[in-house]
Amino acid sequence: MRIALLSDGIPPYIVGGMQKHSFLLAEYLAMAGVEVELFHYIEGSYRPEDSEVLEHFRPNARGRIRLHTFNYKDSGRLPGHYLRAQKKISEEYFDALKPLENLDFILIKGFVGWATLKGKAKLSSHCKTGIKFHGMNMFQIQPNFSGELSKHLLRPKVKWAMGNSDFVFSYGGRITDIIERAGVKRNRIIEITSGISEDWINNHSPSLNDERVILFVGRYDRVKGLPELYDAARSLGAHQLKLRIVGPIPEEQRINESYISYTGSIEDPQDLMREYDKADALICPSISEGMPNVILEGMARGLYIIASDVGATSMMIDGNGSLIQLGNANELKNALETFLTMDSEVAIAAKNRSLELIKTFTWEKIVERFIRFFQSNLSEH
Repeated sequence: MRIALLSDGIPPYIVGGMQKHSFLLAEYLAMAGVEVELFHYIEGSYRPEDSEVLEHFRPNARGRIRLHTFNYKDSGRLPGHYLRAQKKISEEYFDALKPLENLDFILIKGFVGWATLKGKAKLSSHCKTGIKFHGMNMFQIQPNFSGELSKHLLRPKVKWAMGNSDFVFSYGGRITDIIERAGVKRNRIIEITSGISEDWINNHSPSLNDERVILFVGRYDRVKGLPELYDAARSLGAHQLKLRIVGPIPEEQRINESYISYTGSIEDPQDLMREYDKADALICPSISEGMPNVILEGMARGLYIIASDVGATSMMIDGNGSLIQLGNANELKNALETFLTMDSEVAIAAKNRSLELIKTFTWEKIVERFIRFFQSNLSEH
């Protein structure tokens, strides 16, 4: 089986949840025996050798991944600059994709497949396509005016892309509802969750700190809900809360309180696991989300989960935490207070429940679902 994966970048060159998903999907498909034509871009003029990029993948995946590396530039300031840059890179992807023969499926991440969907008839491989917009953020509530304006500019393009692809991939949960409301028939929506590597799963029994530690992992982006978390933290105060924040938070967005500590970015997976292991609960107060990797990581390390009920987060919370109304600092405060005062046995049981649930979200299982789907929709060469 041979598929083309049109990504909007992969780590460490482009960092983000969508990029991490693309990297792991390519890696696990390759390890399962699928030949992967991986299209990815790098911002700026630097273009690494294929051997450098492949070094980031596991050895038993490298032989089945063929790289197509591009340079991406978005230096515009006028409205629509992002879409113009995405259209340009989509055309470069399409030109490289056209001569590829014997493809069984083309999996597209976001707008990078724009030109491919417009010019499908010109492809050498006449196979089916599937597109994924991950969190469908342009159909979710945004925290400010610029976000609301941006999403209304993006919506028509997203609807067009979904309407011109054979299938639309969804994480499930509220994401499927959003896709249906955008006009996609249910029989064209393919629900496959995100996942996590088995080596992330903690094999030790969960414990609790004497002073319970709450962990936030993420960048500073208004949709991540950090201002609401700060408000909730202030209302609880130092006598109740120890909050640890991991991620590239600018100095001007940090607050100087004794009960809040910042680590900055942590890139090494082992170091990141150790940060999770120091905590008792993970907080994900996002205003808009798909299926956050940080929740999967927190579950894998046996943490209690507190998360906004957005995207597909509800699929990960079942006796192992609490869902809160998005953008509500008071409800966030109450959820934190509930966990901080929770009986130890109840808290430990919830943490153990995270370890049970995560076993259904491993990449080993996720990639099996992708392969079954591809096999049922193979092209005829």
